[in-house]
Parts: sequence; structure tokens; C-alpha cells
Amino acid sequence: PSDRLDEKLSYFDHKEKYELIQHNDTSLVGHPWEAVGGSISRGEWATLMAEIFAPQTHTDFHWLRWGTLRGHLTHVYQYTVQQQYSQESIDYQNEQQITAGFHGLIYVQQGPNVVLRITVIPDIPESFPVQDVNQIVDYDYQQIGDQTFLLPLTSQVTMRDGHVASRNIITWSLYRKYSA
Repeated sequence: PSDRLDEKLSYFDHKEKYELIQHNDTSLVGHPWEAVGGSISRGEWATLMAEIFAPQTHTDFHWLRWGTLRGHLTHVYQYTVQQQYSQESIDYQNEQQITAGFHGLIYVQQGPNVVLRITVIPDIPESFPVQDVNQIVDYDYQQIGDQTFLLPLTSQVTMRDGHVASRNIITWSLYRKYSA
């Protein structure tokens, strides 16, 4: 089965706020996103990058190799965030929750030195019901008004609960910048 969630994502004061608009063809304005159920992921827009690069996370970075991503030459770095410094939370049916350390790769475009991709693999204990979590977040330049910004483009999260696997494909569009 395939579900489609349309949400409004606001980023203000270094926090992401999600508002559910529609589930498939049913309007759910004003309903909490938790009411939809299923596999939900949060934090891909800015929280992930902020956590990886925050000094208090003590992220361990190592240059791994050269790579090419969407036609751009990239530095590929391997990184690790230990569990005691992590804020990577994984919840199972609002019954069990863990904070996991995580690791992955960061693709940095040579020249402008901007992040084009981050992968995330949480270090989950074997006893936890959710396993094989893998996330890829791609960034690209987006036009907002007359300015260009490097922003998240897509994310894909895969995970497994027992014999049931799920995949969330997230695309961001209709970017707007509001100010007063």
C-alpha cells in the first residue's frame, strides 16, 4: 500500500514544525500527524544537519574518498555520533523509545564546499522492534523569490519492523520565505 501525506513544514527559531494538511485525498487540517499512524520520520529538514555539526555532539569525521553526485565532484566523509551525545530518537508504536548513536556518509561538493547528501544509519540494539533503518537526505539549490538557497530536496527512509518493511519518500516543494 502507498499513502501520501501533504504537510506544511515551518522552520522558525531553529525548530521544525509539521502541520498535517491531507492524507491521500482526505483533508486533515487541524489533526495531529500522529493520528495517521504508520512509519513517520521527522527532523530531516534541518535538525539532522544541525545535530551532526553541533560541537556538543562530538561527531567524529574522517575523509573517506572522492565521489560524484548528480554530476558534482564531492568529498565523501564518514562520520559517527556516539549514543551518549545523540538525539536520534526512534519510537515504536508509542510504546518503546530509544536514543541511538548513528553513523553515515556526508557528500560535500568540491569548490563551494556545500553538503549535497547525508546518509544516516542508526546503531539500534538487536532487541528493539524497529531494525534496518537507513536514511538518505539530498540537498540542492532552490529558488525562493529572487534568491537561491541550498535546501533539502528529497529524503528516503527505509526501516523494518519484524517482517514488514516500509519506505518513506519525502519531497519538499513550494518553498516560501516569510519575514516581517
